[in-house]
Amino acid sequence: MIKAERERAATAPTAEKQRVAADTSFVTNAVRDRALAAIESEQRRFRMEQQRLATEERQREAQWSETFKRLEADREKIAA
Repeated sequence: MIKAERERAATAPTAEKQRVAADTSFVTNAVRDRALAAIESEQRRFRMEQQRLATEERQREAQWSETFKRLEADREKIAA
């Protein structure tokens, strides 16, 4: 019985180290997963913002083009 207790006492630090390592690994993975999810969310938000800005730019260019055409037509009427 004393021998068994000594063996348990001798292996207890190793078992504790293994448990701590497993807990640390779990926490590290959880933190990493949350960080990756946050990064992916931010990337989606950034892509959506880029798309919105590109759409607005295309709309402005179309408006400028229409305004230019109208002004060109007005200029031609005045010149005629």
